Amino acid sequence: MHNPVRWTAWLWLAGGLSAAPAAAQQSLQVDAYLQDGAKHSARFFGLQNGQIQMALDGGQRQIYTQAQVPLLVFDDRYTNFDSDRETTQQAYPHTIVFKDGRVLHGTALDYYISGAFLALIEGQRQTYNAVDVARIYFDPRAFFAQRGGGPADSPTLKRNQAFLKLVSGDTLTQEIEDIRGGKERYYALKGGRRIPMDDVVFINFDSAEDLSRSDRDRLKRDQATFFMRDGRVIHGVVRDLLGDQAFELEDGTRIPLREISRVYFR
Repeated sequence: MHNPVRWTAWLWLAGGLSAAPAAAQQSLQVDAYLQDGAKHSARFFGLQNGQIQMALDGGQRQIYTQAQVPLLVFDDRYTNFDSDRETTQQAYPHTIVFKDGRVLHGTALDYYISGAFLALIEGQRQTYNAVDVARIYFDPRAFFAQRGGGPADSPTLKRNQAFLKLVSGDTLTQEIEDIRGGKERYYALKGGRRIPMDDVVFINFDSAEDLSRSDRDRLKRDQATFFMRDGRVIHGVVRDLLGDQAFELEDGTRIPLREISRVYFR
């Protein structure tokens, strides 16, 4: 069993307009890949509020969470898993691939059959034509882990650990016990080592991975670049650290550490 969550009332709203009652009965034939890596033929009825409504292999309509479905393929004529390994490697939390080859990183919000597809991209709510979407990776790491190779093979981090790259080119995977701003400006690692902030060029809080091709095009040389866990990208000059809670930028913006996926300082 796949442990679908219980179906509750589903309100179909897109762009402020209510869908007609018949629209709720529309479905698409899709390929659904579940947590165990198995591919299923499914009737897909829609995505809303993080829940996927579909019927697997001719079964009854059920609701699945995004965590249960690492990948949905709407049109397999456009599928290229080899190229997807790279484009999804640094994605958080989702990767949306369109039929024209566009790749967006963000949060898939809602998908309405024959209607709109809504996503949160860099903190902004965007609307696209649902029919233009080729596939949605809700968890590319889980998907590629089942296939072998690819981004899921990257070393994982234990709780409170971070991956740091230094000016010297050396890398460290350590637990950061304290962060000092102000005049001191250092990272205190477990075991007593202190790393001056100016010696650190990159920190990844999610995995032990270095700069990716998809990140490189979005960096600003004269500013730090923060990739956030909700899909936003923030640029700015770091002025200070507020204890071990947040980075403060010169324009006054405060960026909580718990919301950062990775940050490039130069």
